[in-house]
Amino acid sequence: MIASSVSLPQKCTIRQASEQDIKSIRKLVWSAKLDPTQLRWEQFWVIECEGRLAACGQLRNFSGAQELGSLVVAKDWRDRGLGSYLTQYLIQQATEPLYLECLGKRLAAFYSRFGFVAVCARFASVHEIQVRFVSIR
Repeated sequence: MIASSVSLPQKCTIRQASEQDIKSIRKLVWSAKLDPTQLRWEQFWVIECEGRLAACGQLRNFSGAQELGSLVVAKDWRDRGLGSYLTQYLIQQATEPLYLECLGKRLAAFYSRFGFVAVCARFASVHEIQVRFVSIR
């Protein structure tokens, strides 16, 4: 887990997504070039800043496990700790063993800061490596 605690910027709140958020969630997910086929608003948490959706992430439920997925921060809100805050929050909300998949060394390093450990890796393309992580909490 990250050594220091992360807090939300002023005028930002975290909440469970509502049905009205689905268009904004889809827009964020598409902007990150993530798979938009498994988006269920009921599984999402969002961070709203200054009245706009600034970040989203979901905990997908499976038999005996959960997946942290679709975690995206809007471009205008990056580098302010929203991704770290949302990741920590979703880890705390998880009720089953937690895993995730990500592309690239940068994201792999990001998630390893939260206690995730790589359990397998494969080359997704010539330039990217896909890593599956599991939380060791």
